[in-house]
Amino acid sequence: MEPQRLDPVLVREYIVPRRVGGPGPAPHRTEPPARGLENQIEVRLNNQLLQGVRVEEGWLVYPVQPLQLAVGENLVGVRVNSRPPEIGQEILLEKLGLQVRYS
Repeated sequence: MEPQRLDPVLVREYIVPRRVGGPGPAPHRTEPPARGLENQIEVRLNNQLLQGVRVEEGWLVYPVQPLQLAVGENLVGVRVNSRPPEIGQEILLEKLGLQVRYS
């Protein structure tokens, strides 16, 4: 049987110092999203819908074209486009990253 969640992703490799009420010294991993979530999430960059999502090592990865980026600040929008109304639990966007490759 296939797991219901994607694999956790390592966010921080360095050891977190021990503190009162906090986690012990361990690497930090994400709370992975449910499998199939990539089909329910809509992501926009500067009001342009990103398409072609793929799952890579627990991350939802969207290709971005250079002309979709603005110089300076950029606006990112994320929404769930097919969520059943009976689900009242909030969604947490844990981390957002942009990787740029110059050629």
